[in-house]
Amino acid sequence: MIRVRHSRSEAPRGFSLVEMLVALALGLLLSIGIISLFVSTSRSNKAQAQLARLQESGRFAMSRIVDDLQLANAQYCSNTGGISQIASGGYAYQDGLRAPLIYATAFKLPDNNAAIPPMAGNAYPMVSRLFMRGYECDDKNCKPSVPNGVSGMPAMGINADDRAKRADVLTVRYLSGNGWSAFENGSQQVCNSTGELTSLTIVPKTSTPAKPSDDLPLSHFQDGDLALLADCSAAEVFAVKKAGSVFTPDKTGNVASDAPRCVSASSDARLFDFTRDYLTVSYYLRLIADPDPGAPKGRLISTLMRRVNGNDASIGGFEEEIARGVERLDFLYGIEDNTGATVYLTADDVDKGDKGGSSGALECPPPPPGVTTAADQGCLWRAVKSIEVHLLLNTVDDLALSPPEMAYHYSPDGAGKPAPPGAKLASGLPSGKMMRREFSAVASLRNFLP
Repeated sequence: MIRVRHSRSEAPRGFSLVEMLVALALGLLLSIGIISLFVSTSRSNKAQAQLARLQESGRFAMSRIVDDLQLANAQYCSNTGGISQIASGGYAYQDGLRAPLIYATAFKLPDNNAAIPPMAGNAYPMVSRLFMRGYECDDKNCKPSVPNGVSGMPAMGINADDRAKRADVLTVRYLSGNGWSAFENGSQQVCNSTGELTSLTIVPKTSTPAKPSDDLPLSHFQDGDLALLADCSAAEVFAVKKAGSVFTPDKTGNVASDAPRCVSASSDARLFDFTRDYLTVSYYLRLIADPDPGAPKGRLISTLMRRVNGNDASIGGFEEEIARGVERLDFLYGIEDNTGATVYLTADDVDKGDKGGSSGALECPPPPPGVTTAADQGCLWRAVKSIEVHLLLNTVDDLALSPPEMAYHYSPDGAGKPAPPGAKLASGLPSGKMMRREFSAVASLRNFLP
Protein backbone atom coordinates (compact mmCIF):
# COMPACT_ATOMS: atom_id res chain seq x y z
CA MET A 1 0.00 0.00 0.00
CA ILE A 2 1.41 3.23 -1.09
CA ARG A 3 0.81 6.31 1.07
CA VAL A 4 0.93 9.79 -0.41
CA ARG A 5 2.11 12.41 1.96
CA HIS A 6 1.14 16.02 1.27
CA SER A 7 3.44 18.73 2.19
CA ARG A 8 2.20 21.52 4.45
CA SER A 9 2.41 24.01 1.55
CA GLU A 10 -0.14 22.02 -0.47
CA ALA A 11 -2.83 21.91 2.25
CA PRO A 12 -6.31 23.52 1.33
CA ARG A 13 -6.86 27.03 2.66
CA GLY A 14 -9.53 29.90 2.50
CA PHE A 15 -9.35 33.57 1.54
CA SER A 16 -7.25 35.80 3.59
CA LEU A 17 -8.75 38.81 5.37
CA VAL A 18 -7.05 41.16 2.94
CA GLU A 19 -8.49 39.32 -0.05
CA MET A 20 -11.97 39.42 1.44
CA LEU A 21 -11.73 43.14 2.12
CA VAL A 22 -10.57 43.80 -1.44
CA ALA A 23 -13.45 41.72 -2.84
CA LEU A 24 -15.99 43.49 -0.64
CA ALA A 25 -14.64 46.87 -1.67
CA LEU A 26 -14.84 45.98 -5.36
CA GLY A 27 -18.40 44.66 -4.92
CA LEU A 28 -19.42 47.79 -3.04
CA LEU A 29 -17.99 50.00 -5.74
CA LEU A 30 -19.83 48.01 -8.40
CA SER A 31 -23.10 48.22 -6.44
CA ILE A 32 -22.71 51.97 -5.96
CA GLY A 33 -22.16 52.36 -9.68
CA ILE A 34 -25.25 50.33 -10.53
CA ILE A 35 -27.37 52.20 -7.99
CA SER A 36 -26.06 55.56 -9.22
CA LEU A 37 -26.86 54.60 -12.80
CA PHE A 38 -30.35 53.48 -11.78
CA VAL A 39 -31.01 56.70 -9.82
CA SER A 40 -29.69 58.86 -12.64
CA THR A 41 -31.76 57.02 -15.22
CA SER A 42 -34.85 57.17 -13.03
CA ARG A 43 -34.39 60.90 -12.45
CA SER A 44 -33.83 61.49 -16.16
CA ASN A 45 -36.94 59.47 -17.07
CA LYS A 46 -39.03 61.37 -14.54
CA ALA A 47 -37.78 64.72 -15.87
CA GLN A 48 -38.45 63.66 -19.46
CA ALA A 49 -41.95 62.47 -18.57
CA GLN A 50 -42.71 65.73 -16.74
CA LEU A 51 -41.35 67.78 -19.61
CA ALA A 52 -43.44 65.79 -22.11
CA ARG A 53 -46.54 66.38 -19.98
CA LEU A 54 -45.69 70.07 -19.76
CA GLN A 55 -45.35 70.32 -23.55
CA GLU A 56 -48.64 68.47 -24.08
CA SER A 57 -50.47 70.66 -21.55
CA GLY A 58 -49.05 73.83 -23.09
CA ARG A 59 -50.04 72.89 -26.63
CA PHE A 60 -53.53 71.86 -25.57
CA ALA A 61 -54.09 75.02 -23.48
CA MET A 62 -52.91 77.27 -26.31
CA SER A 63 -55.03 75.52 -28.93
CA ARG A 64 -58.12 75.76 -26.70
CA ILE A 65 -57.65 79.47 -26.14
CA VAL A 66 -56.97 80.18 -29.82
CA ASP A 67 -60.10 78.24 -30.86
CA ASP A 68 -62.26 80.50 -28.68
CA LEU A 69 -60.46 83.67 -29.77
CA GLN A 70 -61.03 82.87 -33.43
CA LEU A 71 -64.77 82.66 -32.70
CA ALA A 72 -64.83 85.94 -30.76
CA ASN A 73 -67.55 88.38 -31.88
CA ALA A 74 -69.11 85.79 -34.20
CA GLN A 75 -72.76 86.40 -34.98
CA TYR A 76 -75.06 84.56 -37.34
CA CYS A 77 -74.05 85.43 -40.93
CA SER A 78 -71.17 87.59 -39.71
CA ASN A 79 -68.75 85.93 -42.11
CA THR A 80 -70.99 86.03 -45.17
CA GLY A 81 -71.84 89.64 -45.77
CA GLY A 82 -74.80 91.77 -44.81
CA ILE A 83 -75.12 95.47 -45.42
CA SER A 84 -71.70 97.13 -45.27
CA GLN A 85 -71.47 100.89 -45.23
CA ILE A 86 -68.52 103.26 -45.58
CA ALA A 87 -68.27 105.97 -42.96
CA SER A 88 -66.00 108.99 -42.69
CA GLY A 89 -62.34 108.09 -42.39
CA GLY A 90 -62.68 105.15 -44.77
CA TYR A 91 -63.85 102.68 -42.14
CA ALA A 92 -66.47 100.08 -42.98
CA TYR A 93 -68.88 98.53 -40.55
CA GLN A 94 -71.55 95.89 -40.79
CA ASP A 95 -74.71 97.23 -39.27
CA GLY A 96 -76.96 95.18 -37.10
CA LEU A 97 -74.78 92.09 -36.84
CA ARG A 98 -71.85 93.17 -34.73
CA ALA A 99 -74.21 95.27 -32.58
CA PRO A 100 -77.71 93.73 -32.44
CA LEU A 101 -80.50 95.96 -31.20
CA ILE A 102 -81.51 95.29 -27.61
CA TYR A 103 -85.23 95.58 -26.85
CA ALA A 104 -85.25 93.62 -23.58
CA THR A 105 -85.36 95.72 -20.42
CA ALA A 106 -83.87 92.90 -18.28
CA PHE A 107 -80.81 92.56 -20.48
CA LYS A 108 -77.71 91.19 -18.74
CA LEU A 109 -74.66 89.08 -19.54
CA PRO A 110 -72.53 86.78 -17.35
CA ASP A 111 -69.04 87.91 -16.24
CA ASN A 112 -69.75 91.52 -17.08
CA ASN A 113 -69.27 94.81 -15.27
CA ALA A 114 -69.45 97.07 -18.35
CA ALA A 115 -72.20 99.63 -18.11
CA ILE A 116 -75.43 98.83 -19.96
CA PRO A 117 -76.81 101.92 -21.75
CA PRO A 118 -79.69 103.50 -19.82
CA MET A 119 -83.18 102.76 -21.12
CA ALA A 120 -84.80 105.69 -22.90
CA GLY A 121 -87.82 103.83 -24.22
CA ASN A 122 -86.05 102.77 -27.41
CA ALA A 123 -83.93 99.83 -28.45
CA TYR A 124 -80.15 100.36 -28.45
CA PRO A 125 -77.20 98.50 -30.02
CA MET A 126 -74.88 96.47 -27.78
CA VAL A 127 -71.86 98.51 -26.76
CA SER A 128 -68.37 97.39 -27.77
CA ARG A 129 -67.23 96.34 -24.29
CA LEU A 130 -69.91 93.65 -24.22
CA PHE A 131 -68.45 91.70 -27.16
CA MET A 132 -64.95 91.31 -25.74
CA ARG A 133 -63.13 92.67 -22.73
CA GLY A 134 -59.74 91.96 -21.22
CA TYR A 135 -58.31 92.79 -17.82
CA GLU A 136 -54.67 93.59 -17.06
CA CYS A 137 -53.81 92.51 -13.52
CA ASP A 138 -50.98 93.08 -11.05
CA ASP A 139 -50.68 91.68 -7.52
CA LYS A 140 -53.37 93.98 -6.09
CA ASN A 141 -56.00 94.78 -8.70
CA CYS A 142 -56.92 94.70 -12.38
CA LYS A 143 -57.50 97.46 -14.93
CA PRO A 144 -60.39 97.61 -15.62
CA SER A 145 -61.72 95.87 -12.54
CA VAL A 146 -62.70 92.22 -12.93
CA PRO A 147 -66.35 91.35 -12.18
CA ASN A 148 -66.00 89.60 -8.80
CA GLY A 149 -68.65 88.44 -6.39
CA VAL A 150 -71.47 85.91 -6.30
CA SER A 151 -71.98 85.89 -10.07
CA GLY A 152 -68.44 86.91 -10.95
CA MET A 153 -65.01 85.35 -10.84
CA PRO A 154 -63.17 84.74 -7.55
CA ALA A 155 -61.10 87.54 -6.09
CA MET A 156 -57.29 87.46 -6.23
CA GLY A 157 -55.43 85.84 -3.35
CA ILE A 158 -53.01 83.12 -2.27
CA ASN A 159 -55.52 80.60 -0.92
CA ALA A 160 -57.31 77.66 -2.52
CA ASP A 161 -59.95 78.73 -5.09
CA ASP A 162 -58.59 82.29 -5.29
CA ARG A 163 -57.75 83.84 -8.63
CA ALA A 164 -53.98 83.93 -9.18
CA LYS A 165 -52.18 87.26 -8.87
CA ARG A 166 -50.52 88.96 -11.85
CA ALA A 167 -52.49 86.86 -14.34
CA ASP A 168 -54.63 88.56 -16.98
CA VAL A 169 -58.29 87.75 -17.54
CA LEU A 170 -60.09 87.71 -20.88
CA THR A 171 -63.80 87.41 -21.71
CA VAL A 172 -65.02 86.87 -25.27
CA ARG A 173 -68.54 86.30 -26.56
CA TYR A 174 -69.90 84.61 -29.65
CA LEU A 175 -73.06 82.98 -30.95
CA SER A 176 -73.06 79.19 -30.82
CA GLY A 177 -75.29 76.69 -32.57
CA ASN A 178 -77.50 76.86 -35.65
CA GLY A 179 -80.72 78.15 -34.12
CA TRP A 180 -84.07 77.48 -35.80
CA SER A 181 -85.15 78.67 -39.23
CA ALA A 182 -87.85 81.34 -39.23
CA PHE A 183 -89.28 80.24 -42.59
CA GLU A 184 -88.28 76.63 -43.40
CA ASN A 185 -90.04 73.42 -42.34
CA GLY A 186 -93.35 75.27 -41.93
CA SER A 187 -91.99 78.00 -39.62
CA GLN A 188 -93.53 81.42 -40.18
CA GLN A 189 -93.77 84.93 -38.75
CA VAL A 190 -96.79 87.17 -38.30
CA CYS A 191 -96.38 90.94 -38.65
CA ASN A 192 -98.68 93.88 -38.01
CA SER A 193 -99.35 96.73 -40.44
CA THR A 194 -96.27 98.68 -39.28
CA GLY A 195 -93.87 95.77 -39.72
CA GLU A 196 -93.62 94.86 -36.04
CA LEU A 197 -93.29 91.18 -35.13
CA THR A 198 -96.50 89.81 -33.64
CA SER A 199 -95.55 86.15 -33.34
CA LEU A 200 -93.13 83.57 -34.68
CA THR A 201 -94.02 79.89 -35.05
CA ILE A 202 -91.03 77.56 -35.15
CA VAL A 203 -91.04 74.05 -36.61
CA PRO A 204 -87.67 72.37 -35.90
CA LYS A 205 -85.94 70.38 -38.61
CA THR A 206 -85.82 66.74 -37.57
CA SER A 207 -85.27 63.39 -39.23
CA THR A 208 -85.38 59.70 -38.35
CA PRO A 209 -82.75 58.61 -37.57
CA ALA A 210 -81.49 61.93 -36.26
CA LYS A 211 -78.73 63.71 -38.18
CA PRO A 212 -76.11 66.17 -36.88
CA SER A 213 -77.76 68.90 -38.99
CA ASP A 214 -81.08 68.52 -37.16
CA ASP A 215 -82.27 71.40 -35.00
CA LEU A 216 -82.27 71.28 -31.22
CA PRO A 217 -85.65 70.48 -29.68
CA LEU A 218 -87.64 73.57 -28.70
CA SER A 219 -87.37 72.42 -25.08
CA HIS A 220 -83.82 73.84 -25.25
CA PHE A 221 -85.46 77.29 -25.17
CA GLN A 222 -86.57 77.85 -21.59
CA ASP A 223 -89.29 80.21 -20.39
CA GLY A 224 -87.66 83.47 -19.33
CA ASP A 225 -84.84 83.22 -21.89
CA LEU A 226 -84.25 86.07 -24.34
CA ALA A 227 -84.63 85.49 -28.08
CA LEU A 228 -82.26 86.65 -30.81
CA LEU A 229 -83.69 86.96 -34.32
CA ALA A 230 -81.23 87.59 -37.17
CA ASP A 231 -81.49 87.66 -40.96
CA CYS A 232 -77.89 88.39 -42.07
CA SER A 233 -78.51 92.13 -42.29
CA ALA A 234 -79.76 92.87 -38.79
CA ALA A 235 -80.25 91.18 -35.44
CA GLU A 236 -82.43 91.96 -32.45
CA VAL A 237 -82.65 90.67 -28.89
CA PHE A 238 -86.01 90.74 -27.12
CA ALA A 239 -88.06 89.11 -24.40
CA VAL A 240 -90.60 86.52 -25.53
CA LYS A 241 -93.44 84.42 -24.21
CA LYS A 242 -93.19 80.81 -25.36
CA ALA A 243 -96.27 78.65 -25.79
CA GLY A 244 -95.26 75.36 -27.36
CA SER A 245 -93.80 76.32 -30.73
CA VAL A 246 -95.14 79.88 -30.79
CA PHE A 247 -92.93 82.79 -29.66
CA THR A 248 -94.61 86.11 -28.92
CA PRO A 249 -92.73 89.32 -28.06
CA ASP A 250 -93.35 90.13 -24.40
CA LYS A 251 -94.44 93.76 -24.16
CA THR A 252 -93.86 93.81 -20.41
CA GLY A 253 -90.26 92.66 -20.88
CA ASN A 254 -89.33 94.97 -23.76
CA VAL A 255 -88.93 98.74 -24.12
CA ALA A 256 -92.19 100.65 -24.05
CA SER A 257 -91.99 102.76 -27.20
CA ASP A 258 -90.35 100.28 -29.53
CA ALA A 259 -90.90 96.70 -30.68
CA PRO A 260 -88.89 94.06 -32.54
CA ARG A 261 -89.30 94.17 -36.28
CA CYS A 262 -90.18 91.42 -38.71
CA VAL A 263 -87.30 90.02 -40.71
CA SER A 264 -87.03 89.71 -44.47
CA ALA A 265 -89.04 86.76 -45.77
CA SER A 266 -86.52 86.30 -48.59
CA SER A 267 -83.62 85.77 -46.17
CA ASP A 268 -82.42 82.77 -44.20
CA ALA A 269 -83.59 84.31 -40.93
CA ARG A 270 -83.03 82.28 -37.79
CA LEU A 271 -84.13 82.35 -34.17
CA PHE A 272 -81.62 81.70 -31.36
CA ASP A 273 -81.89 81.32 -27.61
CA PHE A 274 -79.80 84.36 -26.73
CA THR A 275 -79.58 83.50 -23.01
CA ARG A 276 -77.99 80.09 -23.63
CA ASP A 277 -76.52 80.22 -27.15
CA TYR A 278 -74.79 83.60 -26.96
CA LEU A 279 -71.79 82.19 -25.09
CA THR A 280 -69.67 84.11 -22.62
CA VAL A 281 -66.25 82.45 -22.37
CA SER A 282 -63.72 83.67 -19.80
CA TYR A 283 -60.13 82.55 -19.19
CA TYR A 284 -58.30 83.09 -15.89
CA LEU A 285 -55.90 81.33 -13.50
CA ARG A 286 -57.20 79.74 -10.33
CA LEU A 287 -55.31 78.28 -7.36
CA ILE A 288 -56.49 74.74 -6.56
CA ALA A 289 -55.46 72.43 -3.73
CA ASP A 290 -53.11 69.67 -4.85
CA PRO A 291 -55.27 66.49 -4.97
CA ASP A 292 -52.23 64.21 -4.52
CA PRO A 293 -52.50 62.57 -1.04
CA GLY A 294 -48.70 62.59 -0.79
CA ALA A 295 -48.37 66.31 -1.54
CA PRO A 296 -47.26 68.69 1.22
CA LYS A 297 -50.17 70.02 3.23
CA GLY A 298 -51.60 73.21 1.77
CA ARG A 299 -49.78 72.91 -1.57
CA LEU A 300 -51.56 74.89 -4.32
CA ILE A 301 -51.39 74.53 -8.10
CA SER A 302 -52.04 77.44 -10.44
CA THR A 303 -54.54 76.20 -13.03
CA LEU A 304 -55.90 77.64 -16.28
CA MET A 305 -59.70 77.76 -16.12
CA ARG A 306 -62.26 78.09 -18.91
CA ARG A 307 -65.53 79.51 -17.64
CA VAL A 308 -68.68 79.40 -19.81
CA ASN A 309 -71.77 81.53 -19.19
CA GLY A 310 -70.54 82.60 -15.79
CA ASN A 311 -70.50 79.00 -14.47
CA ASP A 312 -74.29 79.36 -14.09
CA ALA A 313 -75.78 75.90 -14.62
CA SER A 314 -79.29 77.37 -15.01
CA ILE A 315 -78.25 78.84 -18.38
CA GLY A 316 -75.97 76.00 -19.48
CA GLY A 317 -72.88 77.42 -17.80
CA PHE A 318 -69.95 75.43 -16.45
CA GLU A 319 -66.30 75.77 -15.53
CA GLU A 320 -63.50 73.41 -16.55
CA GLU A 321 -59.80 72.94 -15.93
CA ILE A 322 -57.75 73.32 -19.10
CA ALA A 323 -54.22 72.81 -17.78
CA ARG A 324 -52.50 72.64 -14.40
CA GLY A 325 -49.19 74.33 -13.70
CA VAL A 326 -50.01 77.50 -15.67
CA GLU A 327 -48.50 80.18 -13.47
CA ARG A 328 -48.53 83.16 -15.87
CA LEU A 329 -51.19 84.31 -18.37
CA ASP A 330 -50.86 87.49 -20.44
CA PHE A 331 -52.75 88.95 -23.41
CA LEU A 332 -51.85 91.78 -25.79
CA TYR A 333 -54.39 93.15 -28.26
CA GLY A 334 -53.52 94.05 -31.85
CA ILE A 335 -55.28 97.12 -33.25
CA GLU A 336 -54.64 98.66 -36.64
CA ASP A 337 -54.06 102.41 -36.31
CA ASN A 338 -54.67 105.15 -38.87
CA THR A 339 -51.30 104.54 -40.55
CA GLY A 340 -52.08 100.86 -41.17
CA ALA A 341 -49.62 99.67 -38.55
CA THR A 342 -50.71 97.12 -35.96
CA VAL A 343 -50.21 98.32 -32.39
CA TYR A 344 -50.28 95.79 -29.55
CA LEU A 345 -51.85 97.21 -26.41
CA THR A 346 -52.64 96.02 -22.91
CA ALA A 347 -56.26 95.61 -21.87
CA ASP A 348 -56.11 98.85 -19.90
CA ASP A 349 -54.95 100.84 -22.95
CA VAL A 350 -57.64 99.30 -25.15
CA ASP A 351 -60.31 100.08 -22.58
CA LYS A 352 -59.13 103.69 -22.27
CA GLY A 353 -58.74 104.01 -26.04
CA ASP A 354 -55.12 105.12 -26.22
CA LYS A 355 -51.76 103.77 -27.29
CA GLY A 356 -50.24 104.18 -23.89
CA GLY A 357 -47.28 106.36 -23.03
CA SER A 358 -46.92 109.57 -25.02
CA SER A 359 -48.08 108.27 -28.41
CA GLY A 360 -51.62 109.60 -27.94
CA ALA A 361 -55.06 108.17 -28.54
CA LEU A 362 -56.17 105.74 -31.22
CA GLU A 363 -59.12 106.49 -33.44
CA CYS A 364 -62.08 104.18 -32.87
CA PRO A 365 -64.11 102.73 -35.73
CA PRO A 366 -67.36 104.60 -36.37
CA PRO A 367 -70.15 103.49 -34.04
CA PRO A 368 -73.10 101.46 -35.30
CA PRO A 369 -76.01 103.43 -36.83
CA GLY A 370 -77.88 105.48 -34.27
CA VAL A 371 -75.10 105.36 -31.67
CA THR A 372 -73.10 108.43 -30.70
CA THR A 373 -69.35 108.15 -30.27
CA ALA A 374 -69.71 109.02 -26.59
CA ALA A 375 -72.20 106.20 -26.07
CA ASP A 376 -70.02 103.60 -27.79
CA GLN A 377 -68.18 102.64 -24.62
CA GLY A 378 -64.88 100.81 -25.04
CA CYS A 379 -65.05 101.32 -28.80
CA LEU A 380 -61.52 99.98 -29.37
CA TRP A 381 -62.61 96.50 -28.29
CA ARG A 382 -64.52 96.39 -31.56
CA ALA A 383 -61.28 97.15 -33.42
CA VAL A 384 -59.17 94.29 -32.03
CA LYS A 385 -58.01 92.23 -35.01
CA SER A 386 -55.54 89.88 -33.32
CA ILE A 387 -54.60 88.79 -29.81
CA GLU A 388 -51.15 87.75 -28.64
CA VAL A 389 -51.28 85.06 -25.95
CA HIS A 390 -48.49 84.12 -23.52
CA LEU A 391 -48.52 81.21 -21.08
CA LEU A 392 -45.82 80.11 -18.62
CA LEU A 393 -46.17 76.49 -17.52
CA ASN A 394 -44.29 74.48 -14.92
CA THR A 395 -43.93 70.73 -14.38
CA VAL A 396 -46.23 70.83 -11.30
CA ASP A 397 -44.05 68.31 -9.40
CA ASP A 398 -40.64 69.12 -7.95
CA LEU A 399 -37.65 67.53 -9.63
CA ALA A 400 -33.99 67.02 -8.69
CA LEU A 401 -32.69 69.86 -10.83
CA SER A 402 -29.56 71.94 -10.91
CA PRO A 403 -29.87 75.77 -10.88
CA PRO A 404 -29.22 76.09 -14.66
CA GLU A 405 -32.02 73.60 -15.35
CA MET A 406 -34.49 75.68 -13.31
CA ALA A 407 -33.69 78.97 -15.07
CA TYR A 408 -36.34 80.31 -17.44
CA HIS A 409 -37.28 83.44 -19.36
CA TYR A 410 -40.79 84.86 -19.82
CA SER A 411 -40.94 87.38 -22.65
CA PRO A 412 -43.73 89.65 -21.24
CA ASP A 413 -41.27 90.48 -18.44
CA GLY A 414 -39.00 92.06 -21.04
CA ALA A 415 -35.58 91.27 -22.38
CA GLY A 416 -32.87 90.36 -19.92
CA LYS A 417 -31.36 87.50 -18.02
CA PRO A 418 -33.44 84.40 -17.21
CA ALA A 419 -35.25 84.44 -13.89
CA PRO A 420 -32.87 83.13 -11.20
CA PRO A 421 -33.72 79.81 -9.53
CA GLY A 422 -35.87 80.23 -6.44
CA ALA A 423 -37.09 83.68 -7.52
CA LYS A 424 -40.43 84.64 -6.01
CA LEU A 425 -43.32 83.76 -8.31
CA ALA A 426 -45.75 86.40 -9.50
CA SER A 427 -48.61 84.43 -7.93
CA GLY A 428 -46.96 84.50 -4.50
CA LEU A 429 -46.59 80.68 -4.45
CA PRO A 430 -43.28 78.95 -3.65
CA SER A 431 -41.17 78.50 -6.75
CA GLY A 432 -40.24 74.87 -6.10
CA LYS A 433 -37.68 72.93 -8.10
CA MET A 434 -39.52 72.77 -11.41
CA MET A 435 -38.82 73.23 -15.09
CA ARG A 436 -40.71 76.02 -16.82
CA ARG A 437 -41.50 76.74 -20.46
CA GLU A 438 -43.20 79.65 -22.21
CA PHE A 439 -45.86 79.13 -24.90
CA SER A 440 -47.05 81.94 -27.14
CA ALA A 441 -49.31 82.41 -30.15
CA VAL A 442 -51.00 85.16 -32.13
CA ALA A 443 -54.66 84.50 -32.92
CA SER A 444 -56.26 86.39 -35.79
CA LEU A 445 -59.89 87.22 -35.11
CA ARG A 446 -61.97 85.89 -37.97
CA ASN A 447 -64.84 88.21 -37.13
CA PHE A 448 -62.84 91.44 -37.02
CA LEU A 449 -64.53 94.40 -38.68
CA PRO A 450 -62.83 97.83 -38.57
